[in-house]
Amino acid sequence: MALSAEEGRKIHLAGTPKKYLLPVTDDDLGQQFFVYGQAEFPKVLVALHRLPWSSVDTFIDVGANIGQICIPGLQQGIFMQAIAIEPDPLNFGCLTMNSHLGGVSQQIQLIHAAVGSGDSSTLKLAIAPRSRSTRD
Repeated sequence: MALSAEEGRKIHLAGTPKKYLLPVTDDDLGQQFFVYGQAEFPKVLVALHRLPWSSVDTFIDVGANIGQICIPGLQQGIFMQAIAIEPDPLNFGCLTMNSHLGGVSQQIQLIHAAVGSGDSSTLKLAIAPRSRSTRD
């Protein structure tokens, strides 16, 4: 299922068994969800198993993308609540929808912003062109 998004870009609904909204311009992320039903979160689980605690009260996800780390962490009870920060407008839209699709919208605070050092001056976000695969 494709949905129109801002600036003529499109997003797809994907994932098994959970559903995620994905930007179709992100081939790497799309492939991970198509093949494995998830992305990035298994790496976080490996790191968490090395820590002396089994759950996190508040997880702060800077550069949250579409929520592929904070949402499953909330769903599995590893994070009690999350703060997800994402500057890219398309990814933030997907993150917002994914928090609702995943049933965690009441546990997650979404912030559409960038994080950096220094003063709080306003900067323009430069989004690199998303490359499409050349696979046949």
